[in-house]
Amino acid sequence: MYRVLRLLLPLLLLGVSLVGCKLLSAKSREAKIDVRFTPLAGEAALDSNPVYAGGLTGLSEHVRKNLRYPPLYLRSHIEGSSLVGFTIDSTGQVSNHRIVKPFLQACDEEALRVIKLLPGTWQPAQRAGKAVGAECQIPVSFSIRH
Repeated sequence: MYRVLRLLLPLLLLGVSLVGCKLLSAKSREAKIDVRFTPLAGEAALDSNPVYAGGLTGLSEHVRKNLRYPPLYLRSHIEGSSLVGFTIDSTGQVSNHRIVKPFLQACDEEALRVIKLLPGTWQPAQRAGKAVGAECQIPVSFSIRH
């Protein structure tokens, strides 16, 4: 019996990792995402922020479904956040993905991987009625649900 439990425990922990990740610290499916937008360097303020095709709910759902908690940190109950940044150009295309505020290397790599997987394009930011580029920052939290 002990031998079976010893073999199954790592698999159970990996199974928990599939549901143990969440975006920010939201306790429900209606996670509030603290997405921040800023004008490109040297540019004036934005009149309107970029908008993700699926909205903030779609963005949160994408991260929730795709994020995999690194097993070592899950087993050790280590929690924290990685801040991912990227550029949205005037056509809504995304580039220059990067970690703005690191947490742990494995978590940073996973957060970056998931954000790079975001499908579709963004509706670009607006300034004076014209589409302009903007910087975006999204915190991705690794938190164990209790």
